[in-house]
Amino acid sequence: GFSLYPGGQNHLLVSIYALHYLTEARDRGLAVPDDLFKYTLEFVKNLKVENYTSISDLRLMAYALYLQTRNGIVPTNQISYLTTYLEQNFKKIWKKDDAAVFLAGIYKLVKQNETGANLIKNMQIGEAVETDYGSFYDQTVRDAHLLMITARHYPELMKNIVDNNSLKSLL
Repeated sequence: GFSLYPGGQNHLLVSIYALHYLTEARDRGLAVPDDLFKYTLEFVKNLKVENYTSISDLRLMAYALYLQTRNGIVPTNQISYLTTYLEQNFKKIWKKDDAAVFLAGIYKLVKQNETGANLIKNMQIGEAVETDYGSFYDQTVRDAHLLMITARHYPELMKNIVDNNSLKSLL
């Protein structure tokens, strides 16, 4: 994994973000060292959703599962566990959270288009989310991920997530 500074401990978000960066670079045809990519993917692959219980950590697990799925590894049991856990323990908030955004991306990748689209349809840019600066999460981060996933996997829903008021909030 990656740390925030040299010699530091592995940092979950930084390691997942690094995998995202490496995945995007590869997708664009940039040279990414195979060993670096494999090591990073392996680190993320070894994360187990069952070890996390806070919405902040589960949000990161959804992000990690999305990246695994994008890279051809579909951790079906973990996706199912995460969805069930979120529904049972965070029923009132998870469908407006980044966890739902990344799960929508996963569902598109595994050809469960309607399930993913229904998650996206419940969100809009500019909606208030609970800020969690300790986990580097706020409305801007959620909106950026919502735009990214919607544009990549559900471009036909872009008009649903953006309205005039949400555009004004971005300016």
